[in-house]
Amino acid sequence: MSRGRNGMARALGLAAALGVIVVAAGCSPSQGGGGSAATIGSQTTIGPSRGYTCIDPRGDIGIDTNGSGKLSSPAGIDILRASADVEGTTLVVHFLTAGPIAQVRRPLFDMEQGDISSAPDQSFELRAQPVGNQPPSGQWGLTLHTFRAGTEATTNLQTAVDVSGDTLTYAVPLSQIPTIATLQWQFGTAS
Repeated sequence: MSRGRNGMARALGLAAALGVIVVAAGCSPSQGGGGSAATIGSQTTIGPSRGYTCIDPRGDIGIDTNGSGKLSSPAGIDILRASADVEGTTLVVHFLTAGPIAQVRRPLFDMEQGDISSAPDQSFELRAQPVGNQPPSGQWGLTLHTFRAGTEATTNLQTAVDVSGDTLTYAVPLSQIPTIATLQWQFGTAS
């Protein structure tokens, strides 16, 4: 479940530097779910990706200080199912977790399209988290992160993030995000 990604690594590194207890979990195509994990360039004969669904076993959290594959303290965000699907002119992203999201301290949900380490100009991330110092039961925001020419740029999106019990969902118009240019999708969380 470990995530070899620059964006999440930067977020986790910053949190660790600030002395915050961090627990990360992830779900990527190589973990199962039936899709292709290969990153492709913009010039190809392979059809465009319309999305991906990742199903992950309960109790499988990425950073495990005990080495057992299961982490109970501190509580983390255990992703059971994550998906990103193009529906018409919208990208719909959905996370299902093993427990109530409102009980997690400082949750962050990350969806990455592409591979930032090998194809940064064709990759982007969508990060959902509570706004400011809001608790998880308060208002959530969504940011778009792009990595053109080695520089990360962040844009706040005016997209509603719905958090209810153990689910988090949002729908972004395709016109507000970069073109989906690869078959690689990754999903992750941090708290």
